[in-house]
Amino acid sequence: MAMENYESLNLAPKPIRPHILAAATIVYGDDYYNGKRETINLSGFVQMNKWPMPGFEHRVDEKGHAEFDTELISAPEVGIKGFSYELNDRIQILSNPLLPNTGHVRQIAPGTNFPAEFHIRRFGILETSTMRLVHRNVIDIYGVVDDVPPFQKPWAAPTWGPRAATTPWSSSSRPASCAAPRCPRPGTRPPTTTSPSAPRPRCSSPTARPPACRCWWTRR
Repeated sequence: MAMENYESLNLAPKPIRPHILAAATIVYGDDYYNGKRETINLSGFVQMNKWPMPGFEHRVDEKGHAEFDTELISAPEVGIKGFSYELNDRIQILSNPLLPNTGHVRQIAPGTNFPAEFHIRRFGILETSTMRLVHRNVIDIYGVVDDVPPFQKPWAAPTWGPRAATTPWSSSSRPASCAAPRCPRPGTRPPTTTSPSAPRPRCSSPTARPPACRCWWTRR
């Protein structure tokens, strides 16, 4: 079996602009362990510079692992943004212009391009409309990617309700309406029998609509 490296991908010498979903937990005050905390959901586009752009390298180490250099840039016009209800203000994460966010994509198994390790050394700036906070130490971000650029592919459709792993029923995609002719009493579990004549519970109320609907069950 031939040994792969990333030269076989024929990557274009230009940046990619992935969309990022993230979360940041902020501690207010001087007491890191007991201070008030807030977790803020963030999203936005970033710029990912990479080999074969000028200044970035592709190499293979003595054990056969291929890797190439990357750089993450989060600018104000394409930054990762969110909203703090504690501060009642918008918040965004920017790149530190004095400390670049460099990293790599590296083979996990020698000679096999994917899955691959993704690593970025993040020096971020947290900015609101009135203040700017700079990370004191580097934040090491690790992940696993299966392509370049990496796309998140959902493993299954979104579900509505708890999964009953020990029963012959499983949760399925959330319906547009939960109205059904036969429904169990509110809060009841689906039956464990596999009889074809067993009722198929659809939701907690024959007139309920999301988000009042508790569960939507179908046979596996």
